[in-house]
Amino acid sequence: MNDLAITDLIKSLLKTDSSMSPELKARLGYAIDDNYSAIWWSVEDFEHRATCIEVDYPEDAPLYDREKFKEALECMCIDSGEDCDYGTTWDTVDSYLHTMCRLDGAQ
Repeated sequence: MNDLAITDLIKSLLKTDSSMSPELKARLGYAIDDNYSAIWWSVEDFEHRATCIEVDYPEDAPLYDREKFKEALECMCIDSGEDCDYGTTWDTVDSYLHTMCRLDGAQ
């Protein structure tokens, strides 16, 4: 099966599969539309930043709840669409780490 056949199959599924969530339909639609290009952030980016910050505060490490990284990433991606004048930066990741992932009692 070539790329064109796979793309046609995805388009067909998007039109006919009523059990597919709206979120998945949107993600697949953007993925096959050449007019869109994604900028990806990952849980690993949150891990990288958390590790970098914790190196500066070894006596308090760990500072962040790693179980919350995926939820923080998802919230960041939803919120980043609200203001395209600034975009998402490492400062944005740091902000979500601090507000959503900080362990109780961490400095």
